Amino acid sequence: AEVKDLELVDETIIEKIGALAQCSIPDILIQENGQQMYGAQLMEFQNSGRVSPGVLNSMMTPQMVSKFIRDNRDEIETRVRATLAFDQIQKENNLQITEAMINERVEEMVEGFKEMGIDYDIERVREQAEELVTSKVILDFVRGNAVIKYT
Repeated sequence: AEVKDLELVDETIIEKIGALAQCSIPDILIQENGQQMYGAQLMEFQNSGRVSPGVLNSMMTPQMVSKFIRDNRDEIETRVRATLAFDQIQKENNLQITEAMINERVEEMVEGFKEMGIDYDIERVREQAEELVTSKVILDFVRGNAVIKYT
């Protein structure tokens, strides 16, 4: 239950920071992030056993991705704004991400892909690992330095 509570707090922090960050977002960032979010959602479906690999492949059409982006545009924009704000928080507070942290996360992800028999692009895995590690470091910093009111 504690992990779920922490995930809920993190999601709320991301949402609130994204809502506070006011900036225009190039459409290419919305498209890229929407594709990533859709892919992550499909992986979650597969990992939880809700869809088979065959069904998963049929869901990875450009039309399905476009529909996902259209239907979730506000959430995608909030996430992009949060990412931009996180970059600023990291810079202003000199939050460091080490190669060891990234490598550890890459190893965990690769192990998971191998266990599930999923092909992967190691460069893309590394990019995702770096994003995940960076987000964790920033969220840990924000949780440790912000006043969070539970309602």
